[in-house]
Amino acid sequence: MGRKNIEKVSTKIKLKTKTSVAIAVGFLIIFALFSVVVSPMSKEEIVNKIIDGINGSSTLNLATLDSSYADSYKVTVSTNYQFFRIVSNPGGIDCDQDKSSNQSCEKSFPVGTRVILSVPRTLRGVTTWTGDCVVYENSNDGVCAIESLNEDKNIAVTFTPFPCTVNLSASKYAVEANEPFSLSWNTGNAVSCSSNRSPAGDGEWADGKNQTLRYRNYLISPFSNSEGGWFTYSLTCKNIAGDKCYNSVNVLVNEMPISKSECGTNERKFDALVNEWKGTFCKLGTQPPPPVFPPPGGSAIWNCDGGTSCTATRENLPLPISDSTSSDSTGSNQFNNWIEVSP
Repeated sequence: MGRKNIEKVSTKIKLKTKTSVAIAVGFLIIFALFSVVVSPMSKEEIVNKIIDGINGSSTLNLATLDSSYADSYKVTVSTNYQFFRIVSNPGGIDCDQDKSSNQSCEKSFPVGTRVILSVPRTLRGVTTWTGDCVVYENSNDGVCAIESLNEDKNIAVTFTPFPCTVNLSASKYAVEANEPFSLSWNTGNAVSCSSNRSPAGDGEWADGKNQTLRYRNYLISPFSNSEGGWFTYSLTCKNIAGDKCYNSVNVLVNEMPISKSECGTNERKFDALVNEWKGTFCKLGTQPPPPVFPPPGGSAIWNCDGGTSCTATRENLPLPISDSTSSDSTGSNQFNNWIEVSP
């Protein structure tokens, strides 16, 4: 083979070698750039690997670059509060503290997905997010976003309810026993309230009676004439966590004097055959010692509070009834001596 032919062949071999190397290097660069997205290796590490591989001092292991690749990552959420629900967008997470069987507190999403987590804002309290997510500034801490999912995420939400408050007032703080008055109240962050009156009384504002939050004014009916003294009206409320708040007012009820009409049921006329007391001596106030039951045709007197005098009477026993057909000692009929009158 001549010198010129040898040079031509050598030139062709060099061109083919350079072309193959260029193709290989180009493939490696393209794969390396793709791997930057899916591999935890930094750009500098990949570039250095390529350079070292070309110089022969190192090799770029394609299996190593591809081994960390995942098509999805898992988001796991948790909360400390029973009624505090966490939901996701895209859907898939719907979870609260109970974590019952029909709930989903974790979900896998494709790599790079923007996952938005939110909690209800009907509950009043402080929401704290922990984990790798960004809280929306205008969401009142109700929305947190994972901007681009590139690894498994664990997100926790802590909710601290605001304490409840209750204000209670009376339209009058000193009333007569026959004078009505009203109670008014307002609450904050409360979900339920119950009322109490001390000393206990009948009907209005009874112990343990539920008071609706919407109804904020309550009319107290007049007291009985003899019922007086200081009365405490209280309202106990709870927030959504069951924490209590309390307020009360004291109202002085002035006792009215007792009239004679306040004698008890024993102030009456008893039948002659009745021989003992059956009712009350005074309708209200202190009961006096029982007086002696009145004899037939007699009476009994006692006093109630306020100097009221009360009287009970008893009918006389009936007279014996004679037999109109009775006979005298001789046995003759007393009514046989009729005067005969001629027709």
